[in-house]
Amino acid sequence: MFPEYRDLISRLKNENPRFMSLFDKHNKLDHEIARKEGSDGRGYNAEVVRMKNKSYS
Repeated sequence: MFPEYRDLISRLKNENPRFMSLFDKHNKLDHEIARKEGSDGRGYNAEVVRMKNKSYS
């Protein structure tokens, strides 16, 4: 995720516990959404939409 910011993200994760917590939550949610959607996208449904909306709130 965001390969162009890899160094900055690593630094922020090491220096800022709040950032690390938010980043970890976002990562877990992102992986869960990808798992539910599946590689073919057939798992896209109301639950996935709700999860994606949660990631922006």
